[in-house]
Amino acid sequence: MVSFDVKSLFTSIPVNLAFTITKDRLQRDQNLAERSYLSVDNILKLSDFVLNHNYFKYDGDHYKQIFGCAMGSPISPVLADLVMEEIEETAISTFPRTLPNDTITSRRGTEIQVDVYRKPTHTDRYLDFFSCHPLCHKRSVVNTLMRRANNIPSTNKGRREEMHRVKAVLRDNNYPLSFLHNCERALTTQPAENNFNGFVVLPYVQSVSEKIGRILNQHKVKVAYKPQQTINSLFPRPKELDDSDRQKSGNVYKISCTQCNFVHYGQTQRSLKTRIVEHKKAVASFDQNSKVAGHVHLFGHRMNFENVEVVGFESNYHERLFLEAWHSTLDPNSGNDHILLPEVYKGIARA
Repeated sequence: MVSFDVKSLFTSIPVNLAFTITKDRLQRDQNLAERSYLSVDNILKLSDFVLNHNYFKYDGDHYKQIFGCAMGSPISPVLADLVMEEIEETAISTFPRTLPNDTITSRRGTEIQVDVYRKPTHTDRYLDFFSCHPLCHKRSVVNTLMRRANNIPSTNKGRREEMHRVKAVLRDNNYPLSFLHNCERALTTQPAENNFNGFVVLPYVQSVSEKIGRILNQHKVKVAYKPQQTINSLFPRPKELDDSDRQKSGNVYKISCTQCNFVHYGQTQRSLKTRIVEHKKAVASFDQNSKVAGHVHLFGHRMNFENVEVVGFESNYHERLFLEAWHSTLDPNSGNDHILLPEVYKGIARA
């Protein structure tokens, strides 16, 4: 079984060609009026509007789609199918197919050589050996790459070259040679049969989770480890606040001072718009229980109520409290009260 994909299909579709093909198909459709009350011209105008008015907003700037069809747009797969069907029908219309989904392959000789393919954007970056992750995760990285090197290339030469490349790349990611050799030997041995009676996932804390895991293994409980720090937690990019977000409930939000680094994190089950109004009233009435009002009246500063950042959505009350405390702990400029995080989480947050 084999399949081939068009490289960057959606962005490679010529929009003008897609419209020409779409118009031709619609005009030849004798039953269109029975399925839709829209005329061909109306369908084309609507399609043109959808395709040529796509944009997205990032970091305060607006970007417009220039080439091809936008990924994620419902109309893109339809137009891509129409264009590909047209190309197949016109370019290879005389090819005698046995089945409708036959794939045409050009080859040299009598065999097809298979090797590992890497995308142009591939960076050879894997989980670093010195990273704060359980050893089993690092072993899994090595095992996966070595199994792929043994199973995918169709020639002995290809397997040797791929294995050599894998080892070189892993060495660049600080994996010791002894660790690689041990993993390679383990691939050829039959794994021992383990009869576990349960399964548990532990948050990974170096030198602590392993000890707990060994104790649980003695009681026939299989243990998996989950790192607490992720790319998302390291590089949060809250989406910009709009009117729809202000109406949503279950917000964790951040209010910044316009004249210093002071920030206030809060959470609310009600709509954010309602909560911001309450903050404004607290400032106006000098509510002594409000940290925001206290900062404004103590320093004579002004809070940026017009550009409140939503840092998370969560319907569960206790999880909202945790998120509020988490962001407050991460941000040294926060000045709000929050629940106390366990010491182990404080270490992770400040790592």
